[in-house]
Order: sequence, then structure tokens, then C-alpha cells
Amino acid sequence: MKNVMGVINVTESPDMFQGLITNRTLATLPFGGRYCLIDFILSNMVNSNIYNVGIFAKNYSRSLMDHIGTASEWDLNKRQDRLFILTPHQTTTDDIGDAGLLYQHLDYFERSTQDVVVLADSSTVSNINFTDAVQFHLDKKADITVMYQSRDVLKVKPNCTLIDLDANQRVTGMEINPFYRRSKNMSLKIYIISKTLLMELVDQLVSRGEKHIVMDGIVKNISSLKVYGFDYQGYLACVCSLQSYYHHNMNLLQPEVWGELFSKPGLIYTKFINAPPANYRNTAKVKNSIVANGCVIEGHIENCIIFPDVKVEAGAYVKDSLIMHRSVLKTGCHLQNVILDKEVTVTENKHLVGDWNYPLVVEKKVSL
Repeated sequence: MKNVMGVINVTESPDMFQGLITNRTLATLPFGGRYCLIDFILSNMVNSNIYNVGIFAKNYSRSLMDHIGTASEWDLNKRQDRLFILTPHQTTTDDIGDAGLLYQHLDYFERSTQDVVVLADSSTVSNINFTDAVQFHLDKKADITVMYQSRDVLKVKPNCTLIDLDANQRVTGMEINPFYRRSKNMSLKIYIISKTLLMELVDQLVSRGEKHIVMDGIVKNISSLKVYGFDYQGYLACVCSLQSYYHHNMNLLQPEVWGELFSKPGLIYTKFINAPPANYRNTAKVKNSIVANGCVIEGHIENCIIFPDVKVEAGAYVKDSLIMHRSVLKTGCHLQNVILDKEVTVTENKHLVGDWNYPLVVEKKVSL
């Protein structure tokens, strides 16, 4: 899709992840043993032949730049259409919102040759090809197309956007983070819009002192814009809270979920980690777990996701837990329903137990 460009908005500042995003953006939160959240939407764009991609980042852009590097893993290191990381022109304590950040980089849009924008955030885990959705948008002659999925109203997560549709798939109403669920149509937070209209909306919002593209630009103008909904039928995980992050990680241990993400056409790319295969010692007992490269497993792990370069010593027992990069679990420790951030050391015979709905989080580089 040579006429389509991608915009990934990582300016979100969620406050429901405890210490996991203290020093990183949500986009670079580790996921699934070897990935970060942004890998999924970025790979989806590349697999849809979208090669001009702008990532708009307001906070903790260093972690994002470290993960993306030269973008060669995504084949986005060309001379013209490539990946751009766009940050605020100056450090400020004021909340300029995503509209303000895009406004500071309107020249990026002016220089781009594409006419259609796929606008998304980094919180969705999926394997989507945007070709059909873009064609739907063009066929409808829509101003904006919202990708959505119908879900049981009781299973809709917090921090979500719900939409109402008429019989022609036109969006008649949108609600952001409602307390009461009046619709089962949940937005994927992926929007298709013409570049010209996006630039006009951003300019109007900033000139009126408004900050947010979706809330101020789309929701408030839903009756005057031709907004349509495109129903996505595939697997989708929306990471919008600590609980959803933990549960969606653990769901990867189900073969059907893993298959939906990684066995469909369209690879999920990520930063290359140069490490040997996991080393399972004679004392190791491993059941229904994902173990990344560079790990040394001597203890017992069950229903776990283990990120690269983790060491689990003999006599350690870990169940239903996420253990991130370079953590060390000493002999005799017992962990269940726990999320360890990077480089955590759990000392001998220490017991850490959380709950399935309220996992225990240990922040980065802690020794306990």
C-alpha cells in the first residue's frame, strides 16, 4: 500500500501498571518472552506494506530508541520511506497532548507522499493486515474509519473506547472509558484517515486549545464527520491495565492464542538478541512455559513466561509468573503470580506470592 503511511502514538500515560512503566513508555513494555508491545503494531504495518512510519513519543524516548535501533529488523531503514521517531521540540511540563505533538511535526506530514494515514497506539497485541480495512475506508468514502471488535459487554476492559453503529456501519456515537458499558463494540484504537483531514484536525484542535485527537477531534465531531466502523474478526489483546498485561501474557501459553499471533501469515519482528539457546540443566523441571534464549534453568517452572538471560537456580519454584530479562532466582525461593521486572534478584528461600487478579510486581533492579 504505497499510498498509506503509519502513525504510532505512544504519548499515552497510563497509571494502571504500578512500577512497570516508571522508566519506560508503554510501547517498550516487554511482552511474550522476547517482544515489546510496539513490535506488534509496527510489524502489522510493515506486513501491510506500510513503510513510512512515524512514531510520536513524548516520554522515555530513550527506551524506545534503544529498542528500535536502526529499525533494520522491520526493514524500515531505507533512505526515504522509513521509520521516524518524533519527539517534542522542547522539554516541557505542560501536557500538550497527542494533537500538540503532531502539530509540532506537521512538516513530517507535508513531506510525506502518502495520502492515507493508519493512526494507532501501541497497546494492542494482534496480527492484522490493514489492506482490507483501508479498502473499506476508500469504498465508503469515509472521513475516518474506526477498526473495532464486537465483544461480550461484561468482558470489555477498563480504559477502552466503545462505539455505536447503524445498519450501514456508520458510527453514530463514541464513548471513551465509560463506567457503564452501553455497547459491545470496542475500538481497537486504530483509525484510518486522510492525511489532509488529519492535518486540518490537528491544526484546529491546537488553535482552540484542545489536546486530544480522538476525544476532541473525532468524538466531538461525530455528527459532522463521515465515520465508519470496520469489524476486525481476528485475535486481539488490549493491554490497558496491569491485570490485562498479566493475563494476556499468560494467555500465550494457550496454543490457539499463540497460533493466532505467530502462525498466521505476517511475522512479528523484534530487536535481535544475540544469546545462546536456553540451557536446561539436569535438575530442571519445565511445564507449559515459554523460555527465551540465554536462560539457565535448574529449578522448577510451571505456566511461566521467562525472558532472556534469566537464571533459575536448583531448588527454586516458579509458577504462573513473568520473569523479565537478566533476573536471578536463588535456591529455595518460591514465586507464584509474580511479575519481576528486569535485573531483579530474589534471594534464597524468599517467598513471593500474588493473586491471579492482582499479581505481585517487583520493580527493576531490586534485590530482595
